[in-house]
Amino acid sequence: MTAMNFNAEKPIYLQIADAVCARVLSGELKAEDRIQSVREYGAELGVNPNTMARSYEKLTADGVIYNKRGI
Repeated sequence: MTAMNFNAEKPIYLQIADAVCARVLSGELKAEDRIQSVREYGAELGVNPNTMARSYEKLTADGVIYNKRGI
């Protein structure tokens, strides 16, 4: 994913989660694709790892992604 322009009217973690969902719906991300770690993705987007963790938690709760330990 490339840099994002964040909207001040919506929490950043929700904007990131929406962007990941859009990538899934568009077919850019497919089932079983590995996404970057919280730290890698946060560094790429220029956001705090805690913000990325909140995004990933929301995506996991919504059933969009899942954690697989050890990978």
